[in-house]
Amino acid sequence: MENIKAHKIRIAKFYNKKVREKRFSEGELVWKVILLIGSKDNRFGKWSPTNLEGPYWITRVAPGNAYFYEILEVEEYSKVINGKYFKK
Repeated sequence: MENIKAHKIRIAKFYNKKVREKRFSEGELVWKVILLIGSKDNRFGKWSPTNLEGPYWITRVAPGNAYFYEILEVEEYSKVINGKYFKK
């Protein structure tokens, strides 16, 4: 059991070294990724081109890397969206 715990700690340390967390603040302009079902091209794999829409303002920051956003002071969306779907 101790070996398994030590192994998981080593893997987590390696993973966390490579991951870059996206953080946004209130009032920041971002683009939102549009992920259409079936839009991936198998020739490109994970590098297939994505579409972006926006720009959007970040209006409020919610816990867990989630954000409220609005379309340039016109309409605020009631649902929160995870930060991984935003791009500066």
